[in-house]
Amino acid sequence: MGRLVAGALVLGALLATGVASPASAAVGTDVAWQQQEVAVDYGERWHAQLRIDREPPQLHESGPLPTVGRDDGTIDVYLDGGEEPWASGIPIAEDGAAYVSTPRDRDPLPAGEHALRAVLVPSEDSDLDGASTVEPLRITVASFPVTASLTSLGAPEQDSLAWDVRLELSGAWVERNGAVPAGTWKVRLLEGPQERVVETRVLDIERSAAAEAETVRFERLRDAVTYTAEAVFEPRDDIAGGLELEQPDRASHEVSGSLGAILEAPLTIPVPIVIGGGAVLLMLLLAIVAIAGLLLRLRVRTES
Repeated sequence: MGRLVAGALVLGALLATGVASPASAAVGTDVAWQQQEVAVDYGERWHAQLRIDREPPQLHESGPLPTVGRDDGTIDVYLDGGEEPWASGIPIAEDGAAYVSTPRDRDPLPAGEHALRAVLVPSEDSDLDGASTVEPLRITVASFPVTASLTSLGAPEQDSLAWDVRLELSGAWVERNGAVPAGTWKVRLLEGPQERVVETRVLDIERSAAAEAETVRFERLRDAVTYTAEAVFEPRDDIAGGLELEQPDRASHEVSGSLGAILEAPLTIPVPIVIGGGAVLLMLLLAIVAIAGLLLRLRVRTES
């Protein structure tokens, strides 16, 4: 008899926890991506689908569960483990699906691997419990190779003491867009074996309708001196994340001017030499004046 009473108590406890609880507790939900991976080129728009379903409660009566819909909540998406939502307030369709795509108010995802986690945010009057995706959506963004080149064009015909160099961008980005990426060229001119910096140029490049090269001319160079040019291209910030950039090699040029050009070339003399030369010339001038005075006095004496 005692065993029957104890069994009845256990059964009553099981029924109380298994039947009464779901009626008062929030309904569990399942949030899952409908694909595991998305692969796109940098800047290309992408789309992904979520499915939000109610989890069947224990001892649920027969029949289909109600579909999760727009009034039950919204979806927030977190990128690469970030604490703030990357996209928020994404609506849920009446069939229990939600669609995530590139937010229009954000820059494209930079090249590389990314992970998206989706979180259900239930509405105030919803009976759903909050939930998130167990497995993240993997997004692979491919970069565009861009090659920056620096080429020596030598001295122009009209000026043997000048040097022209050509700056050019090429690669998959240019081929796809028919234009060079916007950014900034920084070019330095170095002189002699010590590579003294003679000049620095900065050229801002806008995205143009055609991929055109830029020519930079360095003028008033010194004859019989070897110059070296080096350049770096820095793409604009909003596209830098999608470029795989190869920087240019340096270029050299030895100036060999004509006699006329050499005579017209600027002459650089160190300051100590200028001061020392001036002092020597002054002493010579004083000596000439003194000797001229002595000769004049000797001549006067001779005539008298």
